[in-house]
Amino acid sequence: MAAENEMLEQVTVTARLFYQAKAIDCMADQRADIEADLQRLLDPDSTINAECCKVEILNTQSEFEAHSQIGRKSIQALQLIKHLQDIYPEQSDITRQIVMLLADIRHVCDEQQLSFSEQDRKAHSTYIA
Repeated sequence: MAAENEMLEQVTVTARLFYQAKAIDCMADQRADIEADLQRLLDPDSTINAECCKVEILNTQSEFEAHSQIGRKSIQALQLIKHLQDIYPEQSDITRQIVMLLADIRHVCDEQQLSFSEQDRKAHSTYIA
């Protein structure tokens, strides 16, 4: 970097960085991966006369959130797929995982003395809204 007797100043840089991250990961996981990658900037390179001394992320926004009215729902659906794989690891087929999930929801409705059909109608109304 600079010699000991050189005066240094802090320069604030505003930049837009575009990262590609796994869409199936939640925003918190994506942000953690991005923060880890940005930490590379804090590793000084002695061949240049400037070094990054701090990284601050002010905002993160997925492509879905930026460009889609249904972005949040799409992200939640992708996260659900990831969780289905965790909950039903013995079922490799998404169709079978959904069948298992629906069966488990029926069990929950029975346990809570709720009508599955009524909950399904409400879910459908929410889905089409």
